[in-house]
Amino acid sequence: MKLPESLDIAPTTWYRRQLHDADFSLEANTRTVPRQGRFYVLRKGHEVFSSGNFTEALNAYQELCEGHWEERLEARQPDDRIQAAWGLLGLDPENRDAAAVIRSDGNAEACKRLETLRRRHYAQRRASARQRKVAK
Repeated sequence: MKLPESLDIAPTTWYRRQLHDADFSLEANTRTVPRQGRFYVLRKGHEVFSSGNFTEALNAYQELCEGHWEERLEARQPDDRIQAAWGLLGLDPENRDAAAVIRSDGNAEACKRLETLRRRHYAQRRASARQRKVAK
């Protein structure tokens, strides 16, 4: 999921993001990064991506998140599969595999939340398409 430029964060900001059970993180200006003033994606403490642009670094981090969650869609525990599905749906509300997990393993409330998420996403896509059409 590509982020709008308005979500950009200055590389001088202290920043850290990491999934609970993941071996990777997105960081800036922490004790573990090689240099201050840049965003780093670290895996097992080693740099795998670096940029002065938050959006670029976040996109690299989210690629790792996607792989992390995709692996867990096949977990033994339904709760683990559901958690992974919500992570994937947060990146892409149209992810069919994640939606299938919610439908098969989730309760009625989870299924309703899924449909609300997808309707909202569809409405936003239609509104964006109309705006692009008007701008031409």
